[in-house]
Amino acid sequence: AKLLKVAEPSPRGFLIVGANDVARTIGIELKKYDCRVVMTDSNWDYIRNARMAGLDTYYGNPVSSHADEYLNLIGVGKVLAMTPDKHLNVVACMHFMNDFGERSVYSLYGNRSNSNFNEKHYAAQERHGLTLFNQDVSYKKLASFINQGAEVRHTKISEAFSLEDYYEQYKTAQIIPLFAVDPKLNIHVFSSTIQPDVKAGWTMISLIKEA
Repeated sequence: AKLLKVAEPSPRGFLIVGANDVARTIGIELKKYDCRVVMTDSNWDYIRNARMAGLDTYYGNPVSSHADEYLNLIGVGKVLAMTPDKHLNVVACMHFMNDFGERSVYSLYGNRSNSNFNEKHYAAQERHGLTLFNQDVSYKKLASFINQGAEVRHTKISEAFSLEDYYEQYKTAQIIPLFAVDPKLNIHVFSSTIQPDVKAGWTMISLIKEA
């Protein structure tokens, strides 16, 4: 490839650890941008529902030796750990960090206000991937939003409709920024430490619950 001066494009796809309702909702929205989305879970009902939604799946534990051999990661460039099990999320991030790099591995770590979730514990988990979306966005919070009718909305940012206008439009709603898509259809993940520099021509993907 180097001799022909052909650069391999960076993989745009996602491996989502967890195929529960929350993870599946996210996976379906990502799939709209013509990227590969692979969902993995040990719950057969979740896997079946993901397949019915047109998503690629792996039935089993993503950090198992079987997965090392049979989990197809072609086209995958980022990992999102989205199970309700904080321990599994951390283990999955540790497992995939060598392959994908620490800036491409994200996890729902839960709410820091949890009395059992002290600063030391949080800091240890932060070393095993980036916090997905925001440090206060737990699996429980996402599930609650979705159960209460929140919707994932895709909104184009332009010179006439800036990011400031976007947030102003939803100032009376509860909004969780999830992803931002650039004009080349690269999907950038919001995290507690990295915020995409959204400009005109980009698309915001957020979970929005109207007041």
